[in-house]
Amino acid sequence: MFQKSLRISAPVEELRALHHSAAAIPQLTPPFVQIRVEGDPAIRDGNLQTIKSRVWPMPWQNWKARISDVGPDGFTDTAELSPFQFFRHRHSFLADGDGCRLVDAIEYRAAGGWIGNQIARLVLTGLFAYRHIVTKRLLTRARS
Repeated sequence: MFQKSLRISAPVEELRALHHSAAAIPQLTPPFVQIRVEGDPAIRDGNLQTIKSRVWPMPWQNWKARISDVGPDGFTDTAELSPFQFFRHRHSFLADGDGCRLVDAIEYRAAGGWIGNQIARLVLTGLFAYRHIVTKRLLTRARS
């Protein structure tokens, strides 16, 4: 399990809107990762999102993630096809005083056993550090 939390001085509605936006996936992806969103990126129960990603010189990776548990406090995407043996990501949007809190909780199992899981944790740590910095910057800029 990997979890990262961020408090933001913005209304929870703005955080939710950002993550429901079709532009969210490319905006929150680090620049060294090439990404293509194919098909319908909508956040709605049952939708299957299709994404291709690549970190050069690695080959393109196909992701298909089913969206579920969509509500005012977040949503879940569960990979049906990915480089992982199992990957489920809960995006939680919580009111927190005069701001909000983003909580990313990921259950995963990587190929390669213990070593694969350690490498995956390092990758997730870097990826979500970047995503949280960008999320805070986007929501702070929207308020200025």
